[in-house]
Amino acid sequence: MPNEKENRHFSERITGLVSVVIPAYNAEQSLGRCIESALNQTYQQIEIIVVNDGSTDNTERIVHNYKENIQYFSQSNQGETAARNKGFAMAKGEFVTFIDHDDFWHKEFIQSCVEFL
Repeated sequence: MPNEKENRHFSERITGLVSVVIPAYNAEQSLGRCIESALNQTYQQIEIIVVNDGSTDNTERIVHNYKENIQYFSQSNQGETAARNKGFAMAKGEFVTFIDHDDFWHKEFIQSCVEFL
Protein backbone atom coordinates (compact mmCIF):
# COMPACT_ATOMS: atom_id res chain seq x y z
CA MET A 1 0.00 0.00 0.00
CA PRO A 2 1.45 3.42 -0.95
CA ASN A 3 2.62 5.67 1.86
CA GLU A 4 1.76 9.38 2.16
CA LYS A 5 4.82 10.49 0.17
CA GLU A 6 3.99 8.09 -2.66
CA ASN A 7 0.35 9.25 -2.66
CA ARG A 8 1.49 12.87 -3.03
CA HIS A 9 3.73 11.91 -5.95
CA PHE A 10 0.93 10.10 -7.78
CA SER A 11 -1.49 12.98 -7.20
CA GLU A 12 1.07 15.36 -8.75
CA ARG A 13 1.24 13.40 -12.00
CA ILE A 14 0.28 15.34 -15.13
CA THR A 15 -2.79 14.03 -16.95
CA GLY A 16 -2.03 12.89 -20.48
CA LEU A 17 1.75 13.14 -20.05
CA VAL A 18 3.78 10.04 -20.89
CA SER A 19 7.10 9.70 -19.07
CA VAL A 20 9.68 7.75 -21.07
CA VAL A 21 12.42 6.31 -18.85
CA ILE A 22 15.66 5.19 -20.49
CA PRO A 23 18.15 3.41 -18.22
CA ALA A 24 21.59 3.64 -19.81
CA TYR A 25 24.86 1.88 -19.10
CA ASN A 26 27.75 2.17 -21.57
CA ALA A 27 25.21 3.14 -24.18
CA GLU A 28 27.18 5.44 -26.48
CA GLN A 29 26.63 3.22 -29.54
CA SER A 30 22.82 3.10 -29.36
CA LEU A 31 21.49 5.81 -27.05
CA GLY A 32 21.17 8.50 -29.72
CA ARG A 33 18.92 6.29 -31.85
CA CYS A 34 16.80 5.45 -28.81
CA ILE A 35 16.36 9.08 -27.78
CA GLU A 36 15.57 10.09 -31.37
CA SER A 37 12.84 7.46 -31.57
CA ALA A 38 11.28 8.84 -28.38
CA LEU A 39 11.56 12.46 -29.53
CA ASN A 40 10.00 11.70 -32.92
CA GLN A 41 6.77 10.19 -31.61
CA THR A 42 3.48 11.36 -33.13
CA TYR A 43 2.18 11.71 -29.55
CA GLN A 44 3.98 14.85 -28.35
CA GLN A 45 2.97 15.14 -24.69
CA ILE A 46 6.01 13.27 -23.39
CA GLU A 47 8.96 13.76 -21.10
CA ILE A 48 12.14 11.78 -21.61
CA ILE A 49 14.24 10.80 -18.61
CA VAL A 50 17.67 9.24 -19.13
CA VAL A 51 19.32 7.64 -16.09
CA ASN A 52 23.02 7.02 -16.62
CA ASP A 53 23.91 4.07 -14.42
CA GLY A 54 27.64 4.71 -13.98
CA SER A 55 28.72 4.42 -17.61
CA THR A 56 32.44 4.42 -18.32
CA ASP A 57 32.12 5.29 -22.02
CA ASN A 58 30.80 8.45 -23.74
CA THR A 59 27.15 7.96 -22.74
CA GLU A 60 27.05 11.33 -20.97
CA ARG A 61 28.41 13.12 -24.05
CA ILE A 62 25.63 11.59 -26.17
CA VAL A 63 23.00 12.72 -23.64
CA HIS A 64 24.31 16.30 -23.72
CA ASN A 65 23.45 16.47 -27.43
CA TYR A 66 19.79 16.31 -26.33
CA LYS A 67 19.95 18.29 -23.08
CA GLU A 68 17.27 20.75 -24.23
CA ASN A 69 14.73 17.95 -24.69
CA ILE A 70 15.35 15.50 -21.88
CA GLN A 71 15.89 15.17 -18.16
CA TYR A 72 19.15 13.57 -17.18
CA PHE A 73 20.35 11.94 -14.00
CA SER A 74 23.68 10.24 -13.42
CA GLN A 75 24.34 7.77 -10.61
CA SER A 76 27.04 5.30 -9.66
CA ASN A 77 26.57 1.86 -11.17
CA GLN A 78 23.73 0.23 -9.23
CA GLY A 79 22.18 -1.93 -11.92
CA GLU A 80 19.35 -1.60 -14.40
CA THR A 81 16.60 -2.02 -11.80
CA ALA A 82 17.95 0.86 -9.71
CA ALA A 83 18.20 3.04 -12.83
CA ARG A 84 14.61 2.23 -13.79
CA ASN A 85 13.41 2.94 -10.25
CA LYS A 86 15.18 6.31 -10.23
CA GLY A 87 13.58 7.23 -13.54
CA PHE A 88 10.17 6.18 -12.27
CA ALA A 89 10.64 8.31 -9.16
CA MET A 90 11.49 11.32 -11.35
CA ALA A 91 8.53 10.79 -13.69
CA LYS A 92 5.68 13.30 -13.74
CA GLY A 93 3.50 11.56 -16.31
CA GLU A 94 0.13 9.94 -15.86
CA PHE A 95 1.68 7.08 -17.81
CA VAL A 96 5.23 5.76 -17.47
CA THR A 97 6.98 3.56 -20.00
CA PHE A 98 10.48 2.15 -20.19
CA ILE A 99 12.70 1.63 -23.20
CA ASP A 100 16.16 0.09 -23.11
CA HIS A 101 18.97 2.23 -24.51
CA ASP A 102 19.59 -0.26 -27.32
CA ASP A 103 16.00 -0.30 -28.52
CA PHE A 104 13.82 2.10 -30.53
CA TRP A 105 10.14 2.65 -31.25
CA HIS A 106 8.04 3.11 -34.35
CA LYS A 107 6.91 6.76 -34.45
CA GLU A 108 3.30 5.88 -33.53
CA PHE A 109 4.12 3.57 -30.61
CA ILE A 110 3.16 5.91 -27.76
CA GLN A 111 0.10 7.21 -29.62
CA SER A 112 -1.15 3.63 -30.00
CA CYS A 113 -0.54 2.85 -26.34
CA VAL A 114 -2.30 5.99 -25.09
CA GLU A 115 -5.30 5.37 -27.35
CA PHE A 116 -5.49 1.79 -26.11
CA LEU A 117 -5.32 2.81 -22.45
